[in-house]
Amino acid sequence: MSEQSAPRRRIPRGVRIAGSILVGVIAYLFGFFTSSMAVTANAWAFSDGELNDTGLVAVLLLFLVWGLVFLRHRWPWVPFVAGGLLTAGWGDALLLLIAVFHLVIRAPRRQAIIASAAATGLVAFSTVRMCLASPEHNPFSIFFLPDPAQVTGLEATIPPEDSHLAIRIITIAAGVIGLCTALGVGALLRRTRRMRAVESIAEREAQRNESLSAEIARQSERELLAREFPTRSPTACR
Repeated sequence: MSEQSAPRRRIPRGVRIAGSILVGVIAYLFGFFTSSMAVTANAWAFSDGELNDTGLVAVLLLFLVWGLVFLRHRWPWVPFVAGGLLTAGWGDALLLLIAVFHLVIRAPRRQAIIASAAATGLVAFSTVRMCLASPEHNPFSIFFLPDPAQVTGLEATIPPEDSHLAIRIITIAAGVIGLCTALGVGALLRRTRRMRAVESIAEREAQRNESLSAEIARQSERELLAREFPTRSPTACR
């Protein structure tokens, strides 16, 4: 009998659940922060350079919207739809990218392709929209303000004119890097999961064949002894 391969160590279920919750909390906090920054991409949320009541209600709704990130494993299409709405109307694609990352890993091939194509179109639309909008309505303009701590007042939210090209370049780079990371890493993990599944099936089949071969060998040995025993017994009696 050939030596069996050592079984793989599996992470305890409790540890995996705790890790998933921790990642969800981090994604929730970071996502809410980035979506709050993206409010600057919406002119309707401001009046005279200050956040109006509509913008305040929209920011408060983000508490509920980003709660959908905890459904990314079981129902990834739910945060995907919510993230798509944020991307198209809000200018923030982070929730969409998180959802499409999990869809690429776990969803059937056809659904993964549809989600990837839809996410690519939405991210491209959002990126072009922000590049064509006024620089003061671009979330990345906050990094080019003379005094980033002072975000109230109309003049304070307008970045210098010589930073407009840099803002657009950062906007395009963020969209491309985020999309490529979500799709590329998701596809890599999907391939890894599939290879592990194939290896697991092959390992079980090898163990089954090994057990079957051992059983056949024992059965053959018993049959051989059964055939030899009658021919030897008369001699033994003499």
